[in-house]
Amino acid sequence: MLVFFISYLIGDFLLIFYENPDLRNIAFGFRAISFLVLAAMVFKRMQNLKLDFSGILVLVIACSVNFYLLHVLIDITPNTPGLDTFEFIFYAYGLSVILSVVASISYQMRYASKASFFFVVGVISLVLSKLSYYIGYYLEYNYFFLAFVFFEIIGLACLLNYLQKKPVESTSLI
Repeated sequence: MLVFFISYLIGDFLLIFYENPDLRNIAFGFRAISFLVLAAMVFKRMQNLKLDFSGILVLVIACSVNFYLLHVLIDITPNTPGLDTFEFIFYAYGLSVILSVVASISYQMRYASKASFFFVVGVISLVLSKLSYYIGYYLEYNYFFLAFVFFEIIGLACLLNYLQKKPVESTSLI
């Protein structure tokens, strides 16, 4: 979890320099790492997860819709210097976000505990905060920056609460 918080902090700090294409790419790289770390945290605990056909079908449909929406987000991004590199990093970031949401929902469905509830709410809140930032910045709806801060606080608070509630035997730095 320490790796998550450090990479998340660096990624959010670099948002100050979002206009610089190189620092923007680095920021999205750190953000992708932080979401991959979140997914890795729960994948270790879900080794024996069994899915039936309907579960797999819902997963495929949900991921397909999310991949399409990720492509739409790239399309609404205005042309800026270094856009090709940004597109690649943004797709990697988007895939890591989708992976972390799938992992957190699967974790909640598998364990259905207070810890898993706080984890899934934390991850979804962080995803909504990043989406709010993107909408606020690129579509110039400044009120979305308030939603960004709100979801950011809720997400981090839920993840800290998850750390307090998760079982001792699964505690690690990741």
